[in-house]
Amino acid sequence: MDQQTLDRFLSTAVNAGGSDIHFKAGAPPALRVNGELVPFKVAAMQAEDIEQIVRIMLEQARFAGDLESLLEKDSSYSIEGVGRFRAAIHRSRGNLAVILRAIPFEIPTF
Repeated sequence: MDQQTLDRFLSTAVNAGGSDIHFKAGAPPALRVNGELVPFKVAAMQAEDIEQIVRIMLEQARFAGDLESLLEKDSSYSIEGVGRFRAAIHRSRGNLAVILRAIPFEIPTF
C-alpha cells in the first residue's frame, strides 16, 4: 500500500464516521463506527501491507529506529484537510499491527 492509497482509505473511514481503524495481518481492515467494529469488504491484509503502512507513518514521524526490532510505538499521522490520527503500533502474533484513532482538525461544538 502506498501513501496515496493509505490517505484515501483513511479519508473514506473518517467520512464514514469511523473513530478507529484497525490494520492487522490476516484480516481485512476494520472500522469502529458507533462502538461496533466493522470489517471492510476487501481482501485480508498481508504482513507486508502492514509493514508498508508502518513505514509510511514512521517516515512522517521521522522515526530512525529499526523496524525489525520494533515491539510497540505510539505515533501520529496527519492528512491535510482530513484530520490527524493517533497511531498505536504494536506486534500481534509476531506481525506488526496498527490501530489509528481519528482526531479531527476542528474540535466539534457541544
